Parts: sequence; structure tokens; C-alpha cells
Amino acid sequence: MKRTRNDVLAILLALLMTASTLSGCSGSVDGPDDGDQGELEDWNVFHVQSASDLPVCDADTDGRLYYLSSDSEFRACSGGTWSTIDLTGPSGPAGEQGPPGSDGQDGAQGPAGPVGTQGPAGPVGADGTSFTVVGTVEENSDLGEIYIGEIGDAFLVNSTVHIHVWSGSEWIDLGNISGPEGADGADGSDGQDGAQGPAGPAGP
Repeated sequence: MKRTRNDVLAILLALLMTASTLSGCSGSVDGPDDGDQGELEDWNVFHVQSASDLPVCDADTDGRLYYLSSDSEFRACSGGTWSTIDLTGPSGPAGEQGPPGSDGQDGAQGPAGPVGTQGPAGPVGADGTSFTVVGTVEENSDLGEIYIGEIGDAFLVNSTVHIHVWSGSEWIDLGNISGPEGADGADGSDGQDGAQGPAGPAGP
């Protein structure tokens, strides 16, 4: 944003010491008429519209300070070169942290991702142990040492309530398959009185 001439003059007052250092004096400097260039003779500071309006930096303009309205900056002529004067002050302390803002609205759900490729098949698992109860016997000796049935056939031995499974070469005792003893049942209700029987014969 461009500054007004009054703003420029206020800034130039603050640059008194800078201009004095560049020029080597605090008095006015006589120079050629630069057309529309405004001059603050007391501090050897001049005003132009843009960099293209600056005069040649030579012995006649050495030490001059120019304010460029279009760029809102200062240029100083020194040693045959125009230099930009940085008037930026040090950074101020950080302000206090403001209160947290309100939560924003939830965004729309994104599209579903692509279907992943199928993984490789896992290794074949080991065969599980299974049996089929095909009958019952009273004692272990009734099973016999030789059995011509299928591997996995099982018999219940009534005397021990154990299951014995044929492995192909021997009987394997799987132990007692009966569950724990159940709790006693509740007493039944009393029966109804029976009908009166016939009268007996008279005694002697």
C-alpha cells in the first residue's frame, strides 16, 4: 500500500541519524534540479516515484538518501552504487496463544480402497484324532488282541466305563467318559389313598 506524503515525512524524521551517517553532514546539499524529486534539505533526503527516477549515483549524489514511493523503501547513494536501506526493526516477542478454535465438521468418507490380492495357501495341517463307537463289551479282555475292523473303531467297556480305540495295532484306553455324579433328585409327592378293601370274613 502506498504511503501519503505526510507518512513519508514522518518516516524521514526517524531517519535523521541514518541520513546523517550516509551523507557525513546534517546540513543541506545543493544539487541540480531533479524535476519532480522532492527534497528535505535539512537532512539531505529526497523523494522519487520509482527506481527508474533515481539520478545517476556519482560524486554529485554521493551520500543522498531517496525514498521510493512505489516500493515504499529507501535507497542510498554510496561509492557509485545505489543501496537499499533496510529499516525493518527486530522481531517483537511472540504474542499469547489464543484460545483453541472450534472443531471442524467431519469430512466426507473417502472411497473404498482396492481389494488386496489373495495370500498364498497355508501348509496342510496334521490329521486330527477321531474315533467311532461301534459297540460295547463287558470286560477289557473281551476286546481281544487282534481286531479286524477299521482304525478309529472304539468300544465302551461297561465294567470300567472306559472307551478303547483301535489304533491299527493295539487298543488305546481313552479313559472314563462318564460325567461327574449328579445331585440327588427331589422327593416325590405322596400318593393318593387307595380304595377301601372288602370286609374280611367273620372270625370264630
